[in-house]
Amino acid sequence: MPATDILSFRTSMGERAIRWLYALALVLITLGLIFGLWRGISLATRAPMTTPPAVSSNVNPPANATTGQAPSQGAQAARPMGPRGFYGRGFERRYFMMRRHPLQAGIFIIVRTLVGSFVALMVVRILAEMGLAILAMPRRT
Repeated sequence: MPATDILSFRTSMGERAIRWLYALALVLITLGLIFGLWRGISLATRAPMTTPPAVSSNVNPPANATTGQAPSQGAQAARPMGPRGFYGRGFERRYFMMRRHPLQAGIFIIVRTLVGSFVALMVVRILAEMGLAILAMPRRT
């Protein structure tokens, strides 16, 4: 395609651009699908975390321990600032699921990846067909 065809309106670049963008979208969807499957499989094959052993504690606290002590300023500064904790409550639930039930979390990620990839593929396909149909319409005079 010579440079004069790019700068003039003699040839339509719309159809070619839609086909290139469709191919690029397919490559990106495929990469996302591969990455999601890899992430789900690696999470599903991970061993579940066990609960830490119980810490033996003294029944009688030491004499210099105070009860009801307010938390230090450093501990408050380390906590995330937000109305409902660390990114809301959803992060804690997902993190708990990944730690305690990695097989279920891995299957969930795999299914979510497959469904998301299918939806993205259908949306891209419909948009590409709509664009090609619009370009194929006769021009008004």
